[in-house]
Amino acid sequence: AHIVSSMPTTDEFVLVLQPCEQDYAKCAGLYKRTMATVRGRDMWFNTPKKRVIFFNGSTWTISTTDYLVTICEGATGGFYSARDAPKEPYQANWCPRYETKYC
Repeated sequence: AHIVSSMPTTDEFVLVLQPCEQDYAKCAGLYKRTMATVRGRDMWFNTPKKRVIFFNGSTWTISTTDYLVTICEGATGGFYSARDAPKEPYQANWCPRYETKYC
């Protein structure tokens, strides 16, 4: 059986700060898919802000690119994590702090 995803795929998305929320560590902004992977999933970079979204083994997490080596060595912590673990981070539930927007 062929299964068609109800959500389109994209190579970039915006993490949008929700009203009345604090942008701790300045994680809001444009993230782009990279060729780098960790734990079998693509890493997404916001280069100007030095932020990376990666799969930590149980959910999507935002960290600083300063920790790329330790992330690749197994570190799982970060500034903020999604509430679930869909295939892609733009499909994740980042509430209440953020929502995702993409084309």
